[in-house]
Amino acid sequence: MDQEKVGNIIKKIRKDNNLTQEEFANLFGVTYQAVSKWENGKNVPDVAIMTEISKKFNISLDELLTGEKKDITKSLNKKWIIIISLIVLVFIVSICIHFYHHDDFEFKLISTTCDSFNLEGSMAYNKKKTNTYINIHKVSYCGKENNEVYDKVICKLYESSDNITSLITACEEKDLITIKDYLESVSINVNNYSSVCHKYDDSSLYLEVAAYKNEQITTYKIPISIEDNC
Repeated sequence: MDQEKVGNIIKKIRKDNNLTQEEFANLFGVTYQAVSKWENGKNVPDVAIMTEISKKFNISLDELLTGEKKDITKSLNKKWIIIISLIVLVFIVSICIHFYHHDDFEFKLISTTCDSFNLEGSMAYNKKKTNTYINIHKVSYCGKENNEVYDKVICKLYESSDNITSLITACEEKDLITIKDYLESVSINVNNYSSVCHKYDDSSLYLEVAAYKNEQITTYKIPISIEDNC
């Protein structure tokens, strides 16, 4: 998922509707700072908010997720307008079907089964285009009090299947930070992760957090559960 492209299309939607960042934020129950981060490509909305934006401003969810809005040029002369109109008439049935199914994404909630961590997110799966998007927008530490400042902390998202572990993506590494503060800054977006919707058990998809201190590594494995599995 190209965060910069997604940010540009959100900014265009907001400006086309004469909304300030604060007014746009109020529509979806977020802060204007969050909207600013979206528009600057520093973060993207979770899939649930993208769905709301899609419905409210009549734009397909696929266009939002890819950050590419398809516009028809308005400067065509009358001759070409007539030609295009005839083409539209010929393919009107297929076009209607396309727009009727523009939101044919299946959504699955992502959560954690680990007592020491809370994790929230979602997975969007488009059968038509065989695209799977993973969005983890909230990870927090709720275990025993741990205010230790580590030399560096990093997290990685893995999939384990048939005794083979594959790295899906890694988060940004940060130095001199507590685990709690690090996780509050974590946001994971994976575009076109898989062309099929896998069945996951409680250990096949997991987030690993590694904290380094004086050449020692403390590792936390956060199993991920997916609601309404495939």
